[in-house]
Amino acid sequence: MGKGGKYLAKKPVRAKKKKNIFLKILVAFLIVVVLLLGAGILVFNHFLNQLSRPEAPVAAPTETVAETKETLPAQTEETAPVETSPEDTWPEVISDENITNIMLVGQAAREGETHLISDTMILVSINRENKTLTLTSLMRDMRLVWPHYVDTLGKAHTGNNRINMAYNMGHHWTGNKQDGMDLLESIVQHNFGVPVERTIEIDFQIFMDIVDILGRVEVDINDEEYNYMLKNCNWMEECGVHPGVNKLCGYHALGYARMRKVGHGDYERTERQREVITSLVGNLKQMNIMDIYKLFTKILPNITTDLSNKEITNYAWEFIPMLKDLKVQSQRIPFDGNEMSVTNTNPDGSLDYMIAPRDLKATARQLQESIGMEIPTE
Repeated sequence: MGKGGKYLAKKPVRAKKKKNIFLKILVAFLIVVVLLLGAGILVFNHFLNQLSRPEAPVAAPTETVAETKETLPAQTEETAPVETSPEDTWPEVISDENITNIMLVGQAAREGETHLISDTMILVSINRENKTLTLTSLMRDMRLVWPHYVDTLGKAHTGNNRINMAYNMGHHWTGNKQDGMDLLESIVQHNFGVPVERTIEIDFQIFMDIVDILGRVEVDINDEEYNYMLKNCNWMEECGVHPGVNKLCGYHALGYARMRKVGHGDYERTERQREVITSLVGNLKQMNIMDIYKLFTKILPNITTDLSNKEITNYAWEFIPMLKDLKVQSQRIPFDGNEMSVTNTNPDGSLDYMIAPRDLKATARQLQESIGMEIPTE
C-alpha cells in the first residue's frame, strides 16, 4: 500500500515534466516553421521586386485635347462590316471569379528602337474550376474596333485598326509602357467582352532564356519549315535539328515560333507559338526547387508586367497546386470559318491588307464559351 502510494504520488509529477517537454518541442517547432515561412516570403518578394514595372502613369489634364484619328489609317468601303462598335450588340464585359485572363505580349523591338511592337499576343486564360489553361492567339494583322481611349497625356483616340498597333501606339503617345498595356487590354475587352486583368511582356532574349532553363521544347518540324530555318537560322546541323520531332534550344525555338513566310502565314505561325508554350508548360510541371530558383534569378529582371507582388503571390497560391492536373488547350482568333479580309487605304495611297472577325458577337461568344465563362442568358 505504502509503495503503491509513493508510486501514485510521483506519477503526476512525471506526467507534468513530459507535458512541459512536449510543449517546449511544439513551441520550438512552430518558431522554426514561422521563421522558414517568413524567410520564404522574404525571398519570394525579393525575386518579385526584380520584375520591371511600367512607369507610373502621368496624370491626365483635367481638360482633354480634341479626339484624333490622325495615326489611324483611312478606311475603304470594304471595311464597312466591322465599322459598328461592338457596344451596340455586346454592351458589357462579363466577369467570372473562376477565371483569370492575362495578356502575354512578345515584344519585338530590338535594342535601340524606341517604339514597342507586339509581335505576339496570346490571351492566357486560367480556369480554376476545371483546371484548364487556354491559350488564345490574337493574329497580329487582325483589325478590331478601338474604343474611345484617353491616354495619360489627356489625348483622345478612337477608330479601327490592326491589333498589333495598339501596344505600339499606346507606348508612342506617352513613352510609357502602361499606356500600351492599357490600350491592348481595353481593345480585347471592348471587342470580346472578356476582362483582361493584367499584361506580361517578354522579349526575344527572355524567350530563349526561358526555353533553355526549362529544358528545351519538343516540336514537330515539317520539310518546308526545316528548309526555311536552314536558310535563316545558324548552327542547324551542329545542333542536330532535322525534319521531324526535335527538342529545340531557345535560339532555334525562337526561329521556329517566328516563321511567318511558311505555310499559311500567320495562321500557322500562331499555331507554332502555342505549340512551343504548351511544351514549356509540360516542362514546368517537372521543375524542382533549384530549377525554379535558376529560372527566377535569370528571367525576372527582364520581364515587364503591371501585376503587383500581391497579385502574383495570390495567383501563385492558386495556380501551383493545380499545375500537375492542368489541361492545356489552344486556339486562334479569328476562328476558322468566321474570318474575312479587309483593306485599308493609307495616307500615301498604298493598301493595307488585314483580316477581321466576320461576326464579332459570335466570335466573342465562342471565346467566352471556350474558356469556360458563365454566360448570362439573354
